[in-house]
Amino acid sequence: MKFFVLNNKGLEKLRRNLRLKKYKDYVYWINGYAIPENVLKEIGLSKKYIRYSIDESFLVAEPDANLEIALNFCRKIFDHENMKKMRVLDIASGFGYVPALLSKRYDVIATDLNYLKRIKRIDGRFFVDNTNIEIFVNIDNYNLKYFYHFSRFVWKKLGGDVDRIFVISCDVSKIPLKDSSIDIVTCFFSFNHISNWKKCIDEIYRVLKHGGKVYVTLYKEILEKFPIKGSYNWLRDLSLKIIDLNEFRNYVKKLFNEILLEEHLLHYEIVLSKIN
Repeated sequence: MKFFVLNNKGLEKLRRNLRLKKYKDYVYWINGYAIPENVLKEIGLSKKYIRYSIDESFLVAEPDANLEIALNFCRKIFDHENMKKMRVLDIASGFGYVPALLSKRYDVIATDLNYLKRIKRIDGRFFVDNTNIEIFVNIDNYNLKYFYHFSRFVWKKLGGDVDRIFVISCDVSKIPLKDSSIDIVTCFFSFNHISNWKKCIDEIYRVLKHGGKVYVTLYKEILEKFPIKGSYNWLRDLSLKIIDLNEFRNYVKKLFNEILLEEHLLHYEIVLSKIN
């Protein structure tokens, strides 16, 4: 199915079109509106209101890490790693899906710079202090004081074994773990959030056991071209950076063997093995 992203005039006309309410289940948000072709025709928006068309597969491109991608990412780890007792280090976890999914089989160390920051109410909304991380639940109802409280709350809702998830609040360029103490490292779009990703890679090499693997996802360059709604720029506002794939591969090859590179529509998946 084809979907259409509207220009500014189209967006204004869309907002004024009260008939659209009955189509609310068919209007998809991707930093703008992506309208199915049949709906566009029925509400009478002509081609002059269209910025460009996109394929249905682009709808996985929400800036939040997509659950389907996370499931496939973790399934790949389950399929290739047969050890029953493994310690997994997840980089820049936040309240993401990966710790919850992997905790069903492994012990997981979740890291984030903001875990010990308080959650504060600002104009009736809740944010992690001194960040742009918004908490979309009423913290008063669940006694959530710190960011790591909210992360554990989310992981439990996702069915994770929170007793197997160990939280460390740290700068991932200085990971407080012993050398060669980790079996697997997961970086689910983590490097896109880290300013000094090269230093983080050096630290991953240090804490990873010989022969241990690193599972990585990176956003593709095409996401820099995504539409902007109003003044919202998701790369800027979510503090994301697109990393050049060749630059990444050239840096890691001195420390790791690349054993897998898969290109998907909107991201890369890379598996690295530590050089002995």
